[in-house]
Amino acid sequence: MEKDSFFQRLRKGLAKTRENWAQKIEGIFEGGQSPEETIAALEEVLLSADVGVKATDRLVESVRRQSWTGLAPSTSLKQEILSILRPPDPKATAARGLGNENRGRGDQAPSRRGSLGRRLR
Repeated sequence: MEKDSFFQRLRKGLAKTRENWAQKIEGIFEGGQSPEETIAALEEVLLSADVGVKATDRLVESVRRQSWTGLAPSTSLKQEILSILRPPDPKATAARGLGNENRGRGDQAPSRRGSLGRRLR
């Protein structure tokens, strides 16, 4: 019997974590709790999953707002998670560089940052 590689063990562990987290979230919305209890339980699960304070606040606010839009809380949560995970528009991303590339060179060779900037335009 072969041992699993490090990455196989990591993948299995992450799959278990994802399944447990998803079950906890589903249980919150199926529990029939009051809205305040639901939000408190959601906040607890998100923070215990190390989602982060800013992301947790954003997700909890999305669930709070759902009563105004008429969406189910779970649908609102899914949409907000997808909006957080969606990659930003590459043209809106600022390219940042450190150092002073090509300073003091007489040949005025184009810098890598300048080339990157032209490509992102």
